[in-house]
Amino acid sequence: MRAHTNNPKPIEEAEGGITLEAFLLLLDKVQKHGPNYLARCPAHDDGRPSLRVAQGERGILVNCYAGCSYNEIVKALGLRPQDLFTDALTEKSRDEYRYRAVLREIQKLEITVWQCEHDMKQGRMTESDMEYYREKIQELINRRNERDDLRRKHGFPKND
Repeated sequence: MRAHTNNPKPIEEAEGGITLEAFLLLLDKVQKHGPNYLARCPAHDDGRPSLRVAQGERGILVNCYAGCSYNEIVKALGLRPQDLFTDALTEKSRDEYRYRAVLREIQKLEITVWQCEHDMKQGRMTESDMEYYREKIQELINRRNERDDLRRKHGFPKND
């Protein structure tokens, strides 16, 4: 049995604000939908993805089909409304958001790896499951290295 995450692969970087990649890591049930993404809206109890996310010319665009406002969506994520604009953040602020996203990704990867190891102990791993497990281990190592690099660069606390 495989444990899957819905995190998309890294995509284009924004010049000044939080990147689309980092923003998507803050959301649950992210799915690619044409050139955009759909995810669960963090501002309401969303049973299925109703938040459309897209990269605009000056930042990240969001639209909740259930009617949540822009301010409600960014506030639910612990962001400020201006944080989604590419010219709004300093390098340290961008790295802080990336750091938080990396911590969240590490948590998800640790759960995935734990589930794979549990399945392995139960003898329920196929060869493709073992390959998936190895990929997740490598992703976990990479995200931990990225976390450590950001800590060294900015002195972020070890609160994970």
